[in-house]
This record gives sequence, structure tokens and C-alpha cells, in this order.
Amino acid sequence: METNLFVANLRKYNGGITQGEWFTLPTPLDEILEAIGVDGSPSGGEEYVVLDYENPCGLPVSECDIEQLNYYTEAIENLDYHILENLPQILEAGYESLDDLLANGGENYIVYEAQSEEELGVEVFGQFGTFDEETLLRYFDYKSYGRDLAIADQFLQGGNGNYIGFVG
Repeated sequence: METNLFVANLRKYNGGITQGEWFTLPTPLDEILEAIGVDGSPSGGEEYVVLDYENPCGLPVSECDIEQLNYYTEAIENLDYHILENLPQILEAGYESLDDLLANGGENYIVYEAQSEEELGVEVFGQFGTFDEETLLRYFDYKSYGRDLAIADQFLQGGNGNYIGFVG
């Protein structure tokens, strides 16, 4: 998943001229500044502005500078495919910050390849040990258990239908 930013020269933008370009992250800040005609030196006094972005990963674009976004873009590449694929939902759920998620490499999450709440119940319950499957099927309501897990905000359903559980 690529994060793209439209970055413009703020001085020219304020003067009515949009001098900017689209950049795919990670792109070094000095390359971006040079491309949009901003003097990046401390004495240059010019600034840039992000006018638009494409952000399928759910990165906090409005809260970060370009260097931090470059770091995030590189760091998320090391996450498990299922975590990366569902990163916007995971971040929106608010179990932990993006920094915490990257620090632990997504290890606080377990991906269950379940396509329904009933399958989720079967998967999670199956982790608790060995049970006689025939007896469990007769007496345990996996569908209700899976529904309750989903309702209690312990699990979120990812875009591909799988459920992701926060265990941290």
C-alpha cells in the first residue's frame, strides 16, 4: 500500500500559484523541497504544505511531518501482511498507537481466518485446550460466543473478512 502526498511551496501557494507535485513515500525531504522550489536551509525561510494525500494505510498524515511519515512508511513494511492489510481498521479501533504497534511489530494481534462470528467462536475457543469436538458441538454455542467477542470490542473484522483480536 502506497502513501502519496501532494506537496506544494507554501509561499507561492499563498500568492495564488500552486507549485507542487505528487510524491510516493518514502521520499527524502530534501528531494521534495528541491522539486517544489523550497529552500530547505534554516535561513531560507520557505515552507511547504501538504495539500492532498492518498493514504490507504491510515497513517496520521495531518499529525506528522514528512520525515515522520517517511519513517512510518518504511516501518509498516515489516508488519505481517494481515496487520498491514487491516491497518486502517486497527488504528481506528484505538487499541494502541501506531508507534506502539510498530515497536512490538504487531505481536499484540492475532489474526483468525474466520469468515463469520461462529467461525471466530470456534477458532478462539479452540485455543483453550483439547476438548472432545463432538461434545463441544453438542453443548457449546460457537455462534453466540463469536458474536459476544465481536460485540465486546475484543475483535474487529478486517477488510478481507478475517477477524483480528487485540491481545496486548
